[in-house]
Amino acid sequence: NGPDDTGATEVTMALTNTLFSIDATNMARPGKTVKGFSRGSDPPVVRLKSLNVKSIVQSTPVAGARNRIDVTVESSSDVPEMDMSVWPLTGATFLEGSYTSVCTSAIEWHLQGPSINFRTCVLEATKSATITFYITNPTTLQTSPDMSIQPSDPIFGGVLTLEKGKPGTFFGIAGFYEPMTVVRFEFTKKSISQSTPVSSRINTLTVTLQATVELSAADNSTITLSNLTGAVVNASQSLVLSGDAEGKFCMAGGAAGNAAWIAETRSVELTLCTGESLPANSEAAFSFEI
Repeated sequence: NGPDDTGATEVTMALTNTLFSIDATNMARPGKTVKGFSRGSDPPVVRLKSLNVKSIVQSTPVAGARNRIDVTVESSSDVPEMDMSVWPLTGATFLEGSYTSVCTSAIEWHLQGPSINFRTCVLEATKSATITFYITNPTTLQTSPDMSIQPSDPIFGGVLTLEKGKPGTFFGIAGFYEPMTVVRFEFTKKSISQSTPVSSRINTLTVTLQATVELSAADNSTITLSNLTGAVVNASQSLVLSGDAEGKFCMAGGAAGNAAWIAETRSVELTLCTGESLPANSEAAFSFEI
């Protein structure tokens, strides 16, 4: 077959000799689907094999965390058993793999690259298959690189680009679900100061914080300040907040601008009000009296 895609044009048969002739008429063809291609049994049909759907997504970008990677492939035709490689998974450590429509329970992990290799079973045309494996993320922070997949059969075109299945910014982190994006969830600013050290006096504590990830009420984000030894709070066990971020915090069922005092542990719990959030890498400050 030639290298180009051709349709199901009619094939004719004719006869000429010195005595008579038979006019050209269409030849019968089976009309069957072959290798996932409609009328693939009918010459001169030629269809190009291609991986139409090829995407990759991760479950978490947290440094050093267990991370699920899903690779999804779908072919324009039936695909025989075939090896595929995905890379680069820079700095990752392979843990385990699981499969949909794949043949073996073993995945080969190659540190050269690094890449991951797997063998597919026969994939039916236009039906997607997902290959899932787990890694431990590296501890070095990095952005998601360009991801590639390479089928062992060169008819698919060699090295192909993997689309990142869920691009964009989530929880204030660009590329959160893009494979091999690695970040740390941490407070980059966390300071506290007081207005007086004198005993039995009202003392104003001022807190400043900033996180690498968005903190949201939708995710039940609660900030706890612990070890405020010796502090005394009013009988209501609540604290009235002041400052730029005061309106973002609520006590359970209470109005904005309040925090809960936990006497047993001498700690303060700050819960974000419904619909509120603290953007990633944005400074927030508030004060309260004890």
